[in-house]
Amino acid sequence: MAKKAKKKIVRREYTKADVKELRAHSKARTPIAKIVKLTKRTEGSLRQKALRLGISIADSSRASDRTHLGTVVGRYATYGFRVPQQEFQQ
Repeated sequence: MAKKAKKKIVRREYTKADVKELRAHSKARTPIAKIVKLTKRTEGSLRQKALRLGISIADSSRASDRTHLGTVVGRYATYGFRVPQQEFQQ
């Protein structure tokens, strides 16, 4: 059986427009999966560039967890923990 030729990795430099777009997505809290499809870059590449720029990228699985305290209580309930409600009331 013949060996399959490896796909050649093509590296693209980040242009000023790419960086501007990444900053805009970061500010808008766009999920990383959506940014990957729009920019046609890998998740690792985007995360590394964001790290070097000092900006954060929204993780689609965690972005909604931080928005409301009720979500924390709901997460405990899914794992079978009982959380006293008075701890979360203000």
